[in-house]
Amino acid sequence: MIPNRYLWEIVSQKDPNTSIIEHLLKSRNIVESQKFLYPDIADLSDPFLFSHMDKGVKRIIEAIKTKERIIIYGDYDVDGITSTATLYMFLSGLEANVDFYVPNRITEGYGLNINAINEIEASLIITVDNGITAIKEIEVANERGIDVIVTDHHTCLEELPAAYCIINHMKPSCMYPSPYLCGVGVVFQLIKAIAMTLNLDLKDHVYKYLDLVAIGTIADIVPLKGDNRILVSVGLKLLNSTQNIGLYELIRIANNGRKKELYADDVAFQLAPRINAISRISDAKLGIELLITKDLARAKELANLLEQTNKQRKEMEQTIYEEAIKYVEEQINLKKDKIIIVLSKGWPHGIIGLIASKIVKKYYRPTIISTLDADGMYTCSGRSVEDFSIVEAIIKEQHYLNKFGGHTMAAGLTIDQKNMEQFKEDINRHNADNLTKKILTPKVKIDLEVSISDITISFYKSLCSLEPFGASNPKPILKVCGIIVRIQSMGATKDHIKITLSDHKDHFLEVIAFFNGQLIDFLNIGEHVEVAGSISLNEWNGKVSVQFLMDAIRSPIDIEQSSKYYLNLYENFKNSIGINLENLSYDELTLLIPSYEDCVKVFSLLKRYNSQYISLNKITFSLSMNEYKVLQITDIFCELGFLSYNYIDNRIYYTIKHCPKTKLENSSRFNLLNKFLKGE
Repeated sequence: MIPNRYLWEIVSQKDPNTSIIEHLLKSRNIVESQKFLYPDIADLSDPFLFSHMDKGVKRIIEAIKTKERIIIYGDYDVDGITSTATLYMFLSGLEANVDFYVPNRITEGYGLNINAINEIEASLIITVDNGITAIKEIEVANERGIDVIVTDHHTCLEELPAAYCIINHMKPSCMYPSPYLCGVGVVFQLIKAIAMTLNLDLKDHVYKYLDLVAIGTIADIVPLKGDNRILVSVGLKLLNSTQNIGLYELIRIANNGRKKELYADDVAFQLAPRINAISRISDAKLGIELLITKDLARAKELANLLEQTNKQRKEMEQTIYEEAIKYVEEQINLKKDKIIIVLSKGWPHGIIGLIASKIVKKYYRPTIISTLDADGMYTCSGRSVEDFSIVEAIIKEQHYLNKFGGHTMAAGLTIDQKNMEQFKEDINRHNADNLTKKILTPKVKIDLEVSISDITISFYKSLCSLEPFGASNPKPILKVCGIIVRIQSMGATKDHIKITLSDHKDHFLEVIAFFNGQLIDFLNIGEHVEVAGSISLNEWNGKVSVQFLMDAIRSPIDIEQSSKYYLNLYENFKNSIGINLENLSYDELTLLIPSYEDCVKVFSLLKRYNSQYISLNKITFSLSMNEYKVLQITDIFCELGFLSYNYIDNRIYYTIKHCPKTKLENSSRFNLLNKFLKGE
C-alpha cells in the first residue's frame, strides 16, 4: 500500500437532490446562504457594539481637534503593519498630529515595552494588534500621564491592563457579535466609528482602506466568516484596482508584470510573505512606508527592496529549517515529548515562526521554536495543530514566562534561560493526556467525492462562488479515484511530482503534488489510487486547463486494509506471537508461504532495481505479492547470507552480498513455513 499518514474523513454525504454549492454550504453550517455568497459591506456589524468604542472614539476626536500628539503603537507582522498604515492614513487625512512606533522585532520583541513608553512623547497612545496583556507597560504610561487606548484581538487574561479604554471583541464583557476580527479588522471598525461620529462619507474616508484590511485579515489566518468574510470579499475587489501606489508596485513585482485577478491565495502566498519579510530581516517601518507613501519613485524602490528581502528570507529559512529538523531527530524523544520544543542560538526572531509552522507540518505536533539572545532570554514562537490551543497550554505555564501572547493556533513568548528546561518538562507533562493519538493524526476532510470527468473548467468556476477561501472556509477538498498512467518528477531538485490519472473512459486528470517528490518511490504505473485535494486553473502558453492540487494520496481502502492485515501478521510472527495457520485452506496458505518461484521473483527484482532501497509497495505491486510473503522472503535471504536489509517506513534498505550458492532448504525459516503447505 501507499504510505498514508492522514485520517481521511468525509465531512458529509451529498444528497443527490441538492446542488454542489448547496451541499457545501450545508456541510459548512452556513444558514444565510445569500449573505454568504454575496457579501455586502452594508451588513457589517455596528462598530459601536464594541464595549468602550464610544469612549475611545470620543477621546481620539478630542485629540484630533486639540492637535494632541498621537502615537500609533503597532506590530511588525502583516496584520500589525496594515493596522498601523490604515489608522495612520485615516488620522492623517483628518489632519491629526499623528505618528507611529513599531518595536524592533529583534531588540524589543512583540508588544508594548517600558523603554519605548518612556521614550515616547505623546499624550495618547493607540495600540493596534497588541496591548491586551501589557499590564506593567500601561501602568508606566499612566504614571507618565499618557492615555492608552488598546485595540487588539488577542486572548485576554483574567487581569486586564488599566488602559483608558480597551477595544477588543475577546474581552468577556464585549457584545460585538463577530468574534473573529484580527487587528486590522478592529482598526477598520474604529475608523468607521470615528467617521460615523463626524458624519464623514464612509466611501471617501473609510472604505478606501479595505484593500489593506483584506491583506491583514488573510495574512493573520483568522476565520473568514461573519464580518471577516465581508471585509475580505469587498477588500479583494478593491485590491484588484487598488489606488495605493505601494501596493500596486508590490503586486506588479509579485506577478512579474502580468495582469491577473488576485484571490485570497495570492494574498496569502505572494503579497503577505513579501510584506512580512521586511520585518523578519530588516525593519517593519519600511513595510508601513510602502503602504503610506505617495511618491511613486519611493514606492518602486521599496517594492523592490521587499522583493529582494523576501528572496533572502527564503534562503535563510531553508538553512534554519534543516538545522531544526536535525535538532528534532537527534535531541527530542518524540515518543515521550508530544510538544516539540527546539532550542537554538542566534536564529533571527523573524524566521522562527515560519520554522515552527514547517515543523508542525512535517511532524504534526504543537511546536515551539526558540532562539537564545545575548541577554540570556529565549525568544520563542509557537504553532499548533487542530483541536489544541497552544496559547492555553502556554498560559498554564505563565509563571515561567517574562512575556507572552497569542491565540489558539499561534503564540509568542519570552523566557529566561534558567527557566527553559523546567518549562519544557512541565508543558509536556501537563498536556500529555490532552494530546491524544487522534489529535496528533493529521486529517484530510473530504467535502465531495467526484469522478475525473466531473473536473472541468465550468465545475471550477462554480466552486469559485464560495471565494474568498481561507480559515474556516477552505477550498473544497475533493476525492477522486483513478489509475496512474504517468508519473513525472518536477523541479530542479525533483521535490515535486506530476501524476496523470485515468478513469479508463478517455478522461484524464493532471495531479500536482508539491513537496512530495519522495512519492515517486512508492507509486506505480497501472496502480489504482484515491487522491484528495483541490482544483485550480493552469495557464500555460495561452491555454487554460484545470489541474488537481494534491493534499493526500492513498491506496483504495480494501487494499490498505489488506496490507495492514499482512503487515500485522508478519509483526506477530516476528515477535513470536502464536499464529495458527493450521485451519487455513491450501489456497490461503499459498498467499502467505513463499515458494521457490516466489523467492526467485523477489531476488530478481532486487538485483534489477539495483538501488540502496526499494519501497515495499513497489515490490508487492510489481509482483502481485502480499507484504507478509515479501518480508518473509527477505528474512530467508538474510538468513542464507544473500543480502542484509532494514525495513523502515515502507522502504527496504538492502545490500546484495556475494556468497556461495546454497539451497533455500538450508533456511530454517523457509522449511518452517513450508511445513504448513505439506500439512506437517
